[in-house]
Amino acid sequence: MITRSSQTHALVALTVAVALLAMLMLWPYFTALALALVLAIVFWPVYRVVLRTLRYSGVAAFATTVVVICVVLIPLSFFGFLIFREAANLYQSFGAGSGGDVLALLKINIDHILGQLFPGSGITIDVSGYFQQFAGWIAQMFGGLFTSALVSIMMAIFAVFSLFYFFKDGENIAKVLTAYSPLSDQDDARIFERIRHSISMTFRGSVIIALIQGVVSGVGFWIFGVPNPALWGGVAAVAALVPNLGTSLVLIPAIVYLAFMSASLVPAAGLALWGVIAVGLIDNFLASQLIGRGVQMHPLLVVLGVLGGVGMFGPVGFLIGPTLLAVLVTLFEMYQVVAQKQKIS
Repeated sequence: MITRSSQTHALVALTVAVALLAMLMLWPYFTALALALVLAIVFWPVYRVVLRTLRYSGVAAFATTVVVICVVLIPLSFFGFLIFREAANLYQSFGAGSGGDVLALLKINIDHILGQLFPGSGITIDVSGYFQQFAGWIAQMFGGLFTSALVSIMMAIFAVFSLFYFFKDGENIAKVLTAYSPLSDQDDARIFERIRHSISMTFRGSVIIALIQGVVSGVGFWIFGVPNPALWGGVAAVAALVPNLGTSLVLIPAIVYLAFMSASLVPAAGLALWGVIAVGLIDNFLASQLIGRGVQMHPLLVVLGVLGGVGMFGPVGFLIGPTLLAVLVTLFEMYQVVAQKQKIS
């Protein structure tokens, strides 16, 4: 005789099995789906403003999606292509044995310092080899986006398609998740709001600032004659996430490079002034405007999220990685709140 309990267990087992198969089937599209979800959450206030103006959800979702494409996706794709091209060229130049005079000068200085610190040890550092490995890693990471054109186009279309429906049906999706959640509606609403706030704060307070500083640094490198400005601008964007040091990790070596390699100190002084004014003002003014009130995720978690996200999802992991950690931290915090409520009751 089949009992109700056995029927329930069978249904749960079947549901889990089908859910796992669905996850395996959709996993190749997870990156595009996660990117669309992050952008939908961040630009949700923009969608609400557009909706109040245009009144129709479908039209407002389409208009907001176009805004996101123009403001985020196209610029990121453009700079991503520049970084990939420059990294590939740099890797090829190292392979041909023409790494550049600056690396030869750097190697001489490092070997001289090591010789003074450890006389007679014969310790040397293969500067060109390290730079070649770095350039190769960057080129390989971005290469999949631009060499597999058909796959990239399909992923981009899927991301835009998902973004449109996240805007249009976002509230309905939240209601469905709330209906199936075992928690109370109030707890669900609180969790959704905390996750939305955490993602928005992390994105605005860290990721956007870092991207803007990377772009501004890259423009400065281009103006004052630093080779491969887009590549080093991308490195500056990651360095901008490091507390207290930030873009100075890239700007200072670039200034030293210009001072050694230029006939005059004008380019080096110009880049130093650019770093203080253009890049520094972003931290002092724009950051406060974008962040506003609220608590940011710890900088160490942001850096780990970026590095882990890039390693798992490629370049778009710069956006997805910190977001996943922000959600995880929020869920831990809400678990403590819910557990405390259950103890009291």
